[in-house]
Amino acid sequence: MLKAAARDVRNRGRAEATIESSLAPANGATRVDLVTDLALTGTVAQFGRGLVQDISSQLVTSFAQCLQAQLSAAPEEADAATAAQAKPVGGLGLFFGAIRRKLARLFGRRQE
Repeated sequence: MLKAAARDVRNRGRAEATIESSLAPANGATRVDLVTDLALTGTVAQFGRGLVQDISSQLVTSFAQCLQAQLSAAPEEADAATAAQAKPVGGLGLFFGAIRRKLARLFGRRQE
């Protein structure tokens, strides 16, 4: 279990999360299931549940890709893979990525 708490530097919002993970074998690999209990207050809570889910999904995917690169490579290659993935996460990039996926889902539903 992982617990985290954060607050906006201008004290306009807070976030608290508890993340539980479980591992299970899956077709010669390992499946990781995450369950997150997230509480948002203040300005960040106004973004809405869907946007927060999209941003969370981006962060978890990035983490999983980095971990996979580290585990599937030789030690030297793992270091290079970690360095390639270890760049700061930009808030605007996360935001616009979430908006892009939301629009894709919206227009994808209309085509069905």
